[in-house]
Amino acid sequence: MLVSLINHDYTSSPSPTPPANREGERPFLAPGDFSKPIDAYFDRAVAFFARAEAHGIAVLLAPSYLGFDGGREGWWGELNSPANTLEVCAAFGRYLGTRFQRSRNVLWLAGGDFAPPAGSEGEARHRAIHDGIRAAGSLQLWTGHWNFEHKGGISTDEARFHDAMELNGVYQYASPYRYARRAYDEEPPRPVFLLESTYEHEHPSSDTQPFRKAWWWAMIAGAAGTIWGNHFLWMAEAARGTYRAEYGETDLAVSSWSAELDSPGTSEAMHLHAFFEGLPWARLVPAGPASGLRDPVGSWQFWGQRRIVAAATRERDLLVAYVPPTGNAPRYLTLDLSRMRGPKRARWYDPSAGTWVQVAGMLPASAGVAMETPGASASGANDWALAVEAG
Repeated sequence: MLVSLINHDYTSSPSPTPPANREGERPFLAPGDFSKPIDAYFDRAVAFFARAEAHGIAVLLAPSYLGFDGGREGWWGELNSPANTLEVCAAFGRYLGTRFQRSRNVLWLAGGDFAPPAGSEGEARHRAIHDGIRAAGSLQLWTGHWNFEHKGGISTDEARFHDAMELNGVYQYASPYRYARRAYDEEPPRPVFLLESTYEHEHPSSDTQPFRKAWWWAMIAGAAGTIWGNHFLWMAEAARGTYRAEYGETDLAVSSWSAELDSPGTSEAMHLHAFFEGLPWARLVPAGPASGLRDPVGSWQFWGQRRIVAAATRERDLLVAYVPPTGNAPRYLTLDLSRMRGPKRARWYDPSAGTWVQVAGMLPASAGVAMETPGASASGANDWALAVEAG
């Protein structure tokens, strides 16, 4: 789960006014002054993450979430306050590093919906917090959540933090497969994961697209995992409140965080996990020139939102592909299976239901094998995942 350590917004009544937590404890003696942290607030956070660890839950922890466009949601304004000098920020980092040193399930998250202007004082202070955490002996890994001109990005895109990024998070809504593939090709190599894409219930649609599509695109384009959000879960509120109304989205369904624990997206995240855990996914390499593996689909067939992504093993015993939704009718494609070894069996996987449909017979070792998806899935969309196995 992704957590903002200090909170400026998104807390509903009857909670105390942010940045106080639900117990009324505030993070700083003086508002926004990083030089005066209050132990009780941060001790409660340490205990909370210990509970998460006991349940096998990793925590992506933003020490000073910056906020969308550096706005009121985050702490960009405080980072630029005269009180929070480089020295103060470094000391605050050391305080956090010492406090969370034994939190084995914590992964630190730099940034937060914003990429600071290059060379700015705020950027330098944000890095000072990171360096302070490191200086305290923290061995936890770091990733970054940067948003460049509302186009997202990957963790290594922020030059000031490039050397500090040990996990490469993908923040992208439109074409996650492009960004995941770029992160996969970064040198030196780092584990890639989908850090943020569209959340369930984020837009006026009851369908579980497009976030399901983002997961599958990213995983087959080089990611080793995904994070997914649900609007009611991350807001932890029973109603949408004023946040969505600000954007004129008053027609969205009303639910609660407790009801959404069993949402369609929850089940589909489990289906995604089951698909990859049932295959030697760690040996998969995204197809394309940089990997040395020819794309079995061929980018000439589909691009943009129709893009079919594929990956294969260097041992040529497994190929997987994801066909994104375009409606509910079958989709047609041709595969180059000429380099796969041995007889080949194929089966389609419904990502909305977690069920398989076997393709009859054996596929030929040909450069132009015609394939047809089974049509509409259980969700009514026509997206499917394909597994071709030597066998």
